[in-house]
Amino acid sequence: MFKKLSSNIRRWKEMNTAEDYYVVDNQRLLPLIISTNKLKDVYRSKEAILSYLLSLCFTLFIMFVIKASNENISDKILELLGIQMGTLLGILGFLIGGAALLTGSISIDMMKTIDKNKKFHQLLALIVPFYLLGVLVGISFFISLFIYLIVLTDFPFNFILVFLLAYINFYFLFFTLISSIMLLGTCIRIFILRYKLENL
Repeated sequence: MFKKLSSNIRRWKEMNTAEDYYVVDNQRLLPLIISTNKLKDVYRSKEAILSYLLSLCFTLFIMFVIKASNENISDKILELLGIQMGTLLGILGFLIGGAALLTGSISIDMMKTIDKNKKFHQLLALIVPFYLLGVLVGISFFISLFIYLIVLTDFPFNFILVFLLAYINFYFLFFTLISSIMLLGTCIRIFILRYKLENL
């Protein structure tokens, strides 16, 4: 299994034309993020570092509030999770709308020109973040839902589990929020690319 995955990763890294992506298996998330080199952005980028720091601050603050509070804070946690889940659905809507507008603005002639120069993977590198962030929003939503259901029950808090889930949840929330803002730059790059290609 690892041998097959390793050979697939090598093959995915060599993809650079539209024909390479034509096979349905190459249109899935893993081949797309590996061939466009976007996976490392999740854990090693400016957005990731800022998300690590913000997640740690917010998680420590939440843990401090849980430890220091004498009253039942379940209602406040449920309210916070409800707000977060609503926010995540809003971000998901933004990502879906942004991806639809972006892909709709790329003409067939533009795609043919890019593909002829074997730069199709670079065009995909501008669009794949919408897909990747949508997946991260989905993961964060289900983590929030899981925490919500745990808080609804009368189980005692497992401090380490709550800390870990809160940190991962905050990380995905901040990363998707910051990266969604950075996607505005992607729209500008597509705009510039269209202008340049139409004037060739």
